[in-house]
Amino acid sequence: MSKEWRSASVKTLWRRPIQKHEYGRLVEAMIEDGLDAEITEKGIVFSLKGYEVSLRAVSNAWGISYNQSKRLKEYIFANGWRVVKVWE
Repeated sequence: MSKEWRSASVKTLWRRPIQKHEYGRLVEAMIEDGLDAEITEKGIVFSLKGYEVSLRAVSNAWGISYNQSKRLKEYIFANGWRVVKVWE
């Protein structure tokens, strides 16, 4: 899996905050890994190869906390899934 989306070390005792410019990298890495997200009536539904995946499973696989995953959902609602921002 392409978990190299963070710009700093991931070896910490706690999950460090995700900066605004890193959400584009995270979404791009998730897309490269085959994860898909769709905005539906139920909210955002994640899927991998046609199988629905829970937000908890996505959070665990990508090493983000529950609160960070909620911010990820807000980012997807605001920017879309396939729209990836250019970062510096």
